[in-house]
This record gives sequence, structure tokens and C-alpha cells, in this order.
Amino acid sequence: MESKSLTNVYVALAAILLMYIMRTCILFVRIPKHRGPICLISPTSLVCNFVSWRIPYIMISIPKLWSEGYSESDSQFSQYKTDIVQVTSIWPRPSCSFEIADPEAIKEITSSRHKWQKPTDTYVYDRLAALGQNLVTLEGENWRRHRKIVNPAFSEPNNKLVWKVASQAMLNLLDNVWKNGEVIVVDDVHQSVLALGIHVIGVAGFGKAMSFDEDEVIPPGHTMTFKDALHDFSANVTTGIMCPSWAMGLTSGLRRYAEARRNAVQYVQELIDERRTSEKEETRFDLFSNLLAANDQWGDESSNSKLSNEELIGNVFILLLAGHETSANILSFALGLLALHPGEQDDLYQHIVSILPDGRNPAIEDMNLLTHNLAVIYEITRLFPPVPRISKQAAEDAVLPTTNEEGERILITVPKGSAIEIRARVLHKNTRYWDDAESFAPKRFLKEWNRDAFMAFSDGARACVGRRFAETELVAMLTLLIMRYRVEVKGDPQFEVETFEQRKARVLATRQSLTLTLSIHRGPTYLIGPTSLFCFFSTFDIPFILPSTPKMWLEGYRDSYFSRFKCDKSALSGTCTFDVADAEVVKVMTSSRHKWIKPVETFLYERVAGFGKNIVITEGETWRRHRKIVNPAFSEPNNKLVWNEACRITQDLTDIVWKDQDKIEVQNAHDITLTLALYVISSAGFGKPVSFDDDTNIPRGHSMSFKEALHIVASEMTLGIAVPNWAMGLTKRLRTYREAYRNMLDYMGKMVADRRAFGKGTGGVDLFSNLLEGNSNWEDDSVTAKLSDSELFGNIFVFLLAGHETSANTICFTLALLALHQDEQEDVYQEVVRVSKGNASPNYEDLGSLKLCLAVMYETLRFFPPVPRIPKEANEDTVLTTSNEAGENFEVKIPKGSQLAIRTRSLHRNPRYWNDPEDFKPKRFMERWNTNAFAAFSDGARACIGRRFAETELIAMLVILISRFKIEILDEPQFAGETFEQRKTRVLVVIVRYPAPAKSHSTVRPDPVSRKLKMITYMLGLVSNELLLALGVGFLALLYFLLFLRIKPLSRHVGPTCFVDPSCFLSALVHFNIPYLVLSFPKRWKEGYNESYFARFECDIVQIISFWPRPISTFGVADVEVAKEITSNRHQWEKPIDNFEYSRVASFGKNIIVSDGDEWKHHRRIRNSKFVWSEASRVTLSLIDDVWKNKEMIITNDVHEITLMLALFIIGSAGFGKTLSFDDDKDIPSGHSMSFKDAIHIVSNDITLGIVIPDWAKKLTSRMRKYTEAFKNLRNYMTEMIQERRDSATGVVERFDLFSTLLDANEDSDISKSATLSDDELIGDIFMFLLAGHETSANALCFALGLLALHQDEQEELHRQIVSVLPDKRLPEYEDMKDLKYCLAVIYESLRLFPPSPTIVKRATEDAVLRTTNKAGEIVSVAVPKGSIIDVRTRSIHEHPGYWNEPQKFMPKRFMGDYCRDAFLAFSDGARACIGRRFAETEMVAMLTILILRYKVEILEEPEFAGETFEERKARVLATRFGLTLSPERVPLVFKRRN
Repeated sequence: MESKSLTNVYVALAAILLMYIMRTCILFVRIPKHRGPICLISPTSLVCNFVSWRIPYIMISIPKLWSEGYSESDSQFSQYKTDIVQVTSIWPRPSCSFEIADPEAIKEITSSRHKWQKPTDTYVYDRLAALGQNLVTLEGENWRRHRKIVNPAFSEPNNKLVWKVASQAMLNLLDNVWKNGEVIVVDDVHQSVLALGIHVIGVAGFGKAMSFDEDEVIPPGHTMTFKDALHDFSANVTTGIMCPSWAMGLTSGLRRYAEARRNAVQYVQELIDERRTSEKEETRFDLFSNLLAANDQWGDESSNSKLSNEELIGNVFILLLAGHETSANILSFALGLLALHPGEQDDLYQHIVSILPDGRNPAIEDMNLLTHNLAVIYEITRLFPPVPRISKQAAEDAVLPTTNEEGERILITVPKGSAIEIRARVLHKNTRYWDDAESFAPKRFLKEWNRDAFMAFSDGARACVGRRFAETELVAMLTLLIMRYRVEVKGDPQFEVETFEQRKARVLATRQSLTLTLSIHRGPTYLIGPTSLFCFFSTFDIPFILPSTPKMWLEGYRDSYFSRFKCDKSALSGTCTFDVADAEVVKVMTSSRHKWIKPVETFLYERVAGFGKNIVITEGETWRRHRKIVNPAFSEPNNKLVWNEACRITQDLTDIVWKDQDKIEVQNAHDITLTLALYVISSAGFGKPVSFDDDTNIPRGHSMSFKEALHIVASEMTLGIAVPNWAMGLTKRLRTYREAYRNMLDYMGKMVADRRAFGKGTGGVDLFSNLLEGNSNWEDDSVTAKLSDSELFGNIFVFLLAGHETSANTICFTLALLALHQDEQEDVYQEVVRVSKGNASPNYEDLGSLKLCLAVMYETLRFFPPVPRIPKEANEDTVLTTSNEAGENFEVKIPKGSQLAIRTRSLHRNPRYWNDPEDFKPKRFMERWNTNAFAAFSDGARACIGRRFAETELIAMLVILISRFKIEILDEPQFAGETFEQRKTRVLVVIVRYPAPAKSHSTVRPDPVSRKLKMITYMLGLVSNELLLALGVGFLALLYFLLFLRIKPLSRHVGPTCFVDPSCFLSALVHFNIPYLVLSFPKRWKEGYNESYFARFECDIVQIISFWPRPISTFGVADVEVAKEITSNRHQWEKPIDNFEYSRVASFGKNIIVSDGDEWKHHRRIRNSKFVWSEASRVTLSLIDDVWKNKEMIITNDVHEITLMLALFIIGSAGFGKTLSFDDDKDIPSGHSMSFKDAIHIVSNDITLGIVIPDWAKKLTSRMRKYTEAFKNLRNYMTEMIQERRDSATGVVERFDLFSTLLDANEDSDISKSATLSDDELIGDIFMFLLAGHETSANALCFALGLLALHQDEQEELHRQIVSVLPDKRLPEYEDMKDLKYCLAVIYESLRLFPPSPTIVKRATEDAVLRTTNKAGEIVSVAVPKGSIIDVRTRSIHEHPGYWNEPQKFMPKRFMGDYCRDAFLAFSDGARACIGRRFAETEMVAMLTILILRYKVEILEEPEFAGETFEERKARVLATRFGLTLSPERVPLVFKRRN
């Protein structure tokens, strides 16, 4: 049967495929045929834009089409000998497109706008429309509306303004920038022309005057100037248009474009508001003002014709795109071609002189006389049209005329919907219309020429509206430039022998830029730039691919690129990244902050900004504002506090922790220095003195003490910077950091509030108090200068980052170096003794006398600078002067935007500035030394403001330690016999933890892991490809073995071993065990005792050891005494509420299920004491009377659907006080999209899915979208119910539903305010009651009915007991429940066989021992490590033969006598037992009593199962499926009415 079904599927698929092929063939045959290629993929597809070559019969390359002329051998027009080429394609549907280079056909297309429309629904136009709907992206009536308003903006007064502004911009360049020099060398003329274009478009386009000087004034609410915003937007607009919105944050370039666009849009919006609200004191003729004026005029006549602000902005930006880049490209090409053709340049110059013989500057009135100038512009746009392809689409079936190679006129049929591409560049080089078409001959435009064959500005109704604007601007600038200068191609030795054609091809090779060649300085070339995040994750260089940032951080001078290339400056990658180790260059870079800015837009700085804007990640005015407030915080009183606290804490270490012992052995000094630095930053930084004693004081509203929060944040801050926010919940370590960070913010917020409450001058002298005081002082003078709370927090977190680990690393390296150099340590000791003058230790006033101590610090920082790489970015094109190994000076050109890095470690070990740079010689800093070659604290305006803080702290700690202890290297047997150099290398090895913002994190411990990785990498480079697979398998096996060794020292107990943690979410996705890899969670749920590991290993406690995601032990428990111990001791065995499942349940709101500790008690207090008998009876009777109509027989294919509906209606009534019925509910209140009944029905049915599926995936399917909508509606209903019941008078109507009871109990006056639940918590609890009360009750009742149908004798016994309690056949009442004992026994027996939750999960909060007995009766002690997962297997306990007779059988009577109550865990046990147990028992007994009283239940006989045995039937009817609760698969029953 199965084979036949598979064959049917294959036949159906084959039929569908055949039909698709036939349909495609029919459509393809119907396409009219003309000369041209056939290809698979349509040339209008986006894919063709990204392929640079043609693939025959597959696709056509759009980039290649753009660069083609007419006569090229591979040109389609030359190949097919026609001026209209038809491209027929098959995918995505059979269609044809037409490439056109025929003037007559083009005239027909451009003159009939209705027949040939613009394809505005394509991707590119959609992206252009993202700027705002505009003239370019519209068709039909909307286009006409825009045209009527935009067209008048290009007026004659505006043209005069354009001429004036273009002339002023060019003169400004010549006079003020070039200084009228005799020779001006320009490496990229395109950049200069772009700058000119920005000035012209700024004034003539927007009415905003700009200059070539740096514009530093950034208005409030902006992050860049108007000029910079326009420049960055226009320079990257092509990339920005092509790139989708969701990808705008992927690279720094795209982020800068997005920021520029935001600023530019905001500026334009402000201009709109300003021009509309201001009085018209002067007449403006800029394009923007004209546009606003025209729009207001049209708006007066017809409001429908007026453009919205978004449409105005869209048009402004499209005009900017067209008017800026297009003009710049044309002028760049013009200068390049004139430089290549000096004869034409001379003719142009003579023409200008003839018009302007007196040498005056040209005026707008001269423009009509400067015909040769305009001819040059036209010739440039002929050779390099701004838009090489103009797209159209046939709106109807049409015919286009053309001529073939014989000159015969032919007509070409164009089907409706066909794509039309007017190929302007091919048309412009078509030899039928242009003589010598490939030559640069401007004079052709001084005589008669075919105007239909010129499409530089398009034609017809949709021709370029800014043509006159562009011509005016270009003629003005070209005239002035050629009047003053002769343009030549820059000579370059490497191109001395090239021919004219080679030079022409080189100079005119690119459209965007006329760069002659990129000036490459000495240095390596890489595919990936060193500033890329990838480079942080490679510990070795990959030649020509990427450099290793950690490796560069660890390099000195001799092993660096500086030594290899014999220069103190090297260039990396084609993006021009420069590494610097030249002291003079460093001085230049650090002293000019405006020219060399910090690249604050990189990933790492953006992550640091996550703490809040701060002094490290800001530039410009924002940085100055931070600096003014932050700088005074590092005051002299604060330095004295630093000294005192550093001394106190170090003395506490020696007195309290070390207890003045004579000898202290430390395995890793870094652990100690980290603690010392942390305590100092707490006292002197936050004004919170801490000690080495445990701090158990946790204030209300916090989950950890200040000391603990500070310790975690400081220790894990690098991780916090590197890991994105969305990933902070993935591991326990990250969640702990997130919680600590939240606590720190709360503590700091409280500190801010306290200091503000007490007023100015009442705080301490700690850094944080000084910062708050300084901020308050600035508030008096300038509100804009004041830092926000977020900025205050950001700065203090940066101080914590810099002041904690940096200081700890430095003092650690210092101690290690002094331990290696005993003579230097002795000199330091003698200085300390001399300065102390008999005192226990020096005072702060002695700091200036401790010169050698400071020299030791500087020498340590020279060896191990905290910041091995200081990044900068060139803010303008510039030149740096450096020298090579021979001492010869030469210049290095630095293009704007280049990345530079001051390599401090290489600078500090440069032999040009330091004698014996590899030797530890602190006394070098007590003599004359080159301060420019020392950059441990950076230099210039952006030097470290905490330098004095750090020096004071470090010297204080060093003085105390050296005065009391002599420091030596710990002798370890495994390193006996090593030389001094080997010891030095071992002790001072550096581990780079990345990524980190411009600094490395160091420690003195060895790094065996790093060495192993390097060895593995080296081995991979040696083996052949055939061995890679075997090597990979071997590596995994080795990893598995190492993990096993890691967990092996734990006390071992019987049980299986697997790779994946059985409590991991992945185990829930596998429905069968994979030995040694994964244990199936669903399979374990369905297992009884005999099929489980308990029976296999003959013990009621089984240990499962797993390795991933971390090595851990999971203990399965089926021992009743052990289970009782675990459930009764809530503090020792906690619920693992940070697991995935519980975190998803918490999404409904904090509730009793996902709470623990005091928070759990807080929820537990709210209990329901009113029960649901009457509602359960009413709903069940409604089913029988209203739905079933008391019929003799009711057949149900799945009774589970009925029990789900019953449970739902009961929870609606008894849970929410909302009476539901079996009739359709069409009442949908205002503000909702579905009724309460529909909402609760959908949520309850799919609540398991809602818990498991993450929020981001809840829009992927219609089912999940429907669930999300229902969840939102139900939550709104509950919020309204809370408000409604709070607003109503208490005591008017007494309510007994669970929700009202919960609200009443929550607002009970006897409960303290801190113990009440929030609305979110109330909703969370009620959702948990819905989950537990709906599906669990429905499942239990369904299983009970199925078991009674299978066991008719037990059903009849139950019926007799019910009749005996109700002899008069009355309906049962709540008071009868105590007598319906057999009914309750049936429920219990069903729950024993099918417990709602087959496992109870706990976690050990401390090391513990559990005792059980094995099969032989011996007592076995099982060691349970802290953090282990405990899995109490309820189903295994319920079917344990040691506690239940014949556990596999359905025997309700076992619950009528004595039974082991500890072995019944259907409602859990102990303090965390189910609080809704009585609710569930009442509900199920009521429903079961009425159903059995009225009906006899039997299994539905189905023909396909005829002949099955009892056991087969039982297995089929009672089959279960895996979910949040154990649910029945399908229970088909028949209800027969009793007489």
C-alpha cells in the first residue's frame, strides 16, 4: 500500500512538471520573434545586475551592457546587424525585452508617454521611492501632479543663481584652496569636483551657503553638519539605494550613509518648517524655495494637487542625486578628455579668450556666446551619458519602426508588458548617426547634428527637468578653470611607455572616479582590512587574505611589518589602512584632533556606546561637552582619596587575608590584582568602600549586593561589549552578567537620586560624586552642556572598564618584572624605605619623591601598553612625512577616510627611540627620554584623563607590597632547569581576549590552549585534502575524550553517557535515542518503569553524564523516599527557572511556575478557595441537553475534542467569570478583533506552540499569527477585567470565579503592599492556571473515559456507586463529592497511568548525597554535585512494582484503601505541589459523574481495526503524544444513553 501511495505521488509530481513545461513552451512559441539572443534568465531580473560577463543561453550581463558601445565585436547590435535587438527569456516567465538604439523608434517611445510607461514597480524604483515618492518613481496622474509643481522650480532666476554660485565655488577653490599655485597636482580630480558640486547644490539647491573650510557647528538634534550630511549622502547614495533597509547596519559605510540620510532629511524638514513659518523678507531663487513656493500656489487652488512634506523631500533628494553626482561625473570626464586632447583644450581656451578678451570673469549673459564650452559638455555626455539605459514598458501591444542593414524599413511587434531598454551609450556611438563616433570631437555640436540621436538628458515629456541647471553649472565651472589652468594627465614613471590608447583606457576606465592610480605606500596587501571584525578572531596571518589583530597586538618592533618593510609606517589592504610607529607622526596625529578623528562608528565603539554615550566613543562638539564635565572629576582631592584607598585595601590584603604570613604562594597574581583594582575603583570611583569580607547586604529591589554586581560587571565587561543584546540570555554566564549590569544601573540611579536630593556640595570626592557635582555646575551655565543620566552612566562604566582591568594588568606585569629582576626590585625597596622615613608607608605627599616607582610603572607600560593599538581616521586628504631605515625622509599620501593605527607596542620598542628596547630598564625614565615615543596614555587632547588616577593607584599598591614582601617567581617542578629567557617568556606570556575596543586584556598565566590551536592550524596546512575528513573525525574524538576526562573526576554512579544534555531543548526534537549522542525527551516521557534506565541499571537513581553545552550530571529519580526529600526541601533543590522552557513560560508574565525563593512565596500567598462544581455540572449538562439533545447514541471520533471544549468553558466560567456556551459568540467589543470565547479557545488550543516558538517566529505562519492575535486580545480582555473589577464597588456582587478571587486576595488589606502582585504578574498567574486548568483537566478526563470504555466492569462499578449516592436520580451537588470516592479513585488511577507532567525537574543548589537501594537491597550513596539537574520521573514511580501491585493494570480500587501516597506525584508534592489540585479534582469528578450517570461509554468500532486484540486496542486508544503535558493521540468513543 505504501509503495502504491509513493507511486501516486511521483505520478502527480511528473504530471505537474509536464504541465508546467507545456505551458512554458506554449507561451514561448506565442512570443513574436525578431533578431536577438535567447537566454534562460530575463535581463530585467535583479540577478543580471551582479554578473560582469555574458553567459550564453543563460543570462545577459547588465554591467557589461552599460559599458558597451555600438561597434564592439561582441555588441548585440553589431552581432545581429540591427538597431533593435529582441532578448527572449524563459524565467521567471516566458517574455521578451527590447534593446533599442534606433532614433526613430526612440522618438516614438519618448513622445507617447501613455503607450510606453516607466516600470515604476521594479526594485530600483522601489528603493528610490524609499526617499519619498518623487518625479522619477511615478507614472500617470501622480507624475503629472509632481511635474506641475517641480517644473516651475527650475526658473531663469534660479539659473542665474546657479551661475553665480558655481562661479564663486570655482573661484574659492582656485584662490583659497589652490592659492593660485603655478602647478597643482590632483590625484583624483573627481573628489575635488564632488566638493564643488556640494557647494553649488547647497546654495543653488537649498539656499545654504557653504565653504571649503571645516564646518564644525553641529546644530542641536543633529550628529553632523549640513555639508557633511549632503556629502556623505550623495557620495554613497547609489549603494544606499541598492541596499535594502534591513542591511543598513551591516557595515560602517552603510551606517554612516543611514546617519547622513537621517540628518539630511531632518535638515530638509527643518528648512520646510522654517521657510513656511518665516516672513518673506527677501526673495529666494534657490531650487528648494522655488519648489515650496510652487507647491503652496498649487495648494491654494486644489489641496489634492499639493505635495506632502514626504513628497517634497523625495523630490529634493532625487534632484540632489541627479544634480550632484551627474554634474560631477560630467565635469570629471571633461577634464580627463581635455587633458588627453591638448589640441581640443587649446581650441576651447582660444574660444573663451575671444569671448572674454579683457580677462574678466564670465557672467550669465556670456553663456549663449560660450558655444564651444557647451559643445564640450555635450560631447562628454555623448561619450559618457549619465544614464546609459533608459527603461520603459509597453502598456499595450504595439509596433516599433526601424531599418535593417540594407536600409529597408521594417516593423517590430512589441507585446504588452515587454521591457524596453533605450541604450543611450550605444545610440550615441551608432555610426549611422555620428561620424567618427569613438573620437572626442566637440566641434560636431557646433554644426547641424541629429538631435533624435542624442539622449543624454532623455527626451519627450519625461526629459530631464534640470537640464538647464546642469548646463549652466558645468559651463560656468569649466570656463573659469580652463581660463586659469591648462589641464594635463599626471606623469607617472610606471606608465612611461604606454600608448595613447592605453593611457586613454586607463584614465577613463571608471565612471565614478578619474583616479589615475592609487598611491600605495610600503606594506602588505590583504583581501580583508585589519579593521574588520573577522581579524579579531584569527590568531595568525593568512597571506593576502587577512591579518591577525591579536598577533599585531602582541608584536613588538622587530617582528612587525615596520621592521620587514624598513619603515615606521606601513599600509594594509586596498582600503588604505596605515599602521604607525613613527614618534613624530604620532605627535602630528595626536595634536590635531580635527584632522585625525576617532573612528567611532566601528562595531566595538558602538558596543561600548551600549553603556551610554561617553567620552571614549564621541567626537566633535559632543566630545568637548563630555570632556568639560568629566575632566574636573579627576581632581586633587580624588587623587588623595585614591592613594588612601589603594593603601588601605592593599594593607587589608596583607593583614586580613594573608594574616602577615612570612611566605605567600600565589598561583596567579592576576587574580589578586584584579580584586585590588576592583575594590579601589569601588571606593575611589563610586564612593562605596568594600572589604575582603563577604557582603550579604542586598537592599530591597536588588537581587545582588553592590560588591557582587560590581565584581561581575567588571570581570565580564569585555563579554558584555562583544555580545549583542539579543544574545544576552543564551547562557547562564551571560544572564548573570545581564542581571549584574541591571543591578549596577539601579545602584547608580539610586546614587544619582540621593546626591541630587541632598543638593550640591554634599557628596564625597569620589569620581562619581565629582562627576555629578561637575554636571550640576554646568547646568547653571548651559543646559545643553549638562550630561543626561544615561551619559553619566556611560562615562562611569568606561572609567570602570579602563580603571579596573588596565590597572590590574599593569600592577601584575610590574610584580612579575620585578620578580624577574631582583636588583631592580631592591632599588625600589630602598627608595620606599628612604621616602617613608621610618613610617609604616609613604603618604600621598610623598608621591612626588617616589620617582623610581613611577619609572618602574612607565617601563612596565612601555613593555605592555594597555592599548596596543590607537585607531584614528583621516578626516581629509593629507600627507605625512616619515623616514626609512636609511634616514631618508619621504611623504606618504593619506586619502580621506583612511584608517590609521598608532601601534604603541611597536613604537615603545622602536630602537630609533629606545636603547636596548627589549631590556627592562626603569631608570631610563629618570633621564632624558623621548616623550613622543611613549603613548601608554595616548597623547594630545584625547589623552587619557585618568592618567593621574592610575599612576597614584598603581604606585600606592606597589609601595605597600614592596615595603612588606620580597617578590619572587614561584618555583614549579615541571619548569626546573629553565633558562632566564625561558622563564621570562613563560611568566610574561600574554593572552589576548578579543574583541575589545582598542586594548588587549593580559594576564601572567601561560596560554596552552592558544599554543594547541596554533599547532592544529599548522598541521592542517601540512595534510592533504584526502586526510582532512579523517583528521576532523579524529579531532572530534579527541575533544569528546577531553570532555570525558573533565567530568570523570566526579563521583560516578550507574547510568548512561551521552553527548547532549538530556535537559537541553535539542533533546525534545528527537523521538528516539541515539546511543552516546542524545536521549530522546519524548521517549522518556512515555516510558514506564520496566522500559526505563531504572530497570536496565537495576537502581532507582540513574546518573546521566553529558558534555554539551557543558559537562553536567543529570540524575533520574524513581525512588519514593528520595523524591520526597527533593520535593520537601525547596531551598536545597530549586526549580531551574532559567531553562528555555521556563523562560518561554515567563513571557506570559511573572507567575508562580517560573518564580522561586521570596518571589515564589509572593505568588503563593494568592490562593483560590472557591470551587467549580456548579459550573462544571452546568457545562456538562449543556453538552448533553443542548448539543447532544439527549440522543440515544453519540459517536465521537476523538473524545479529546469534547473534553477540551468542556474544560475550556469551565475555565472561562469558573476561572474568568465569563459564561460561555456552545452557541457561536459574535459579540466583539470595541478595541478587540475577536470575541472572548474565540480568543480563549485559540490561546488554550495553541498555548504549547506559543510557549515553544520564540517571538520572532510568530509571524511565519497563519496559525502562529492567529495565535498571536488571540493572545493579544485575551491579554487585553484580562487587563480590562482587572480595571473593571477594581473600579466596581466591592461587596456589591460577590464573585466566586478564580480571577475575581485572585484580585480580591491580592488587594486584601492584611497583605503587605510589597507582597501584592502587579497586573503583569496577575495575568501571568492566570495564564498558568489556564494552561494547567484547561489542557491538564481535558487530558485526564479523556484518559479516564478511554480507560472506562476499555474496562466495562470498572465502569459499571463506578455507575453503581454513583447511583447509590444519588438514589433519587437527582443531579449531583458539591456536597456529594465526599461520597463519590470511587469516582475520585478513577481520576487518580487515570492520573497514575498518565500523569500530566511525567517529570519534575529540580536543580541542586549545593553539593548533596542521595541514598537509595539497589535490586539486591543494598544501600547506595549517590554524590550529587552542585548545579546538577534532578529529574523525578513521576511515570516511572507510578509504575514502579515496588510501590504498586500490578502497576500496568487499570485498578481504581487501589485508591479506595491504603496506598503509598508518597508514590503518587500527579500533583507533585511538598511546598511546590499544585495549588489547583482541589480545583481540578472538583471539576473532573463533576463532569465524570454526570457523563457516567447519563451514558455508558464504549470504544468506537472501526472496520480497519477489526480483529485486534485487547492489548492492541488499548495501545491504540491510549496512545500519547509529546507536548508540555502528556496528551492523548486520538480516543474514539461511543456514548450510549442509560435508561
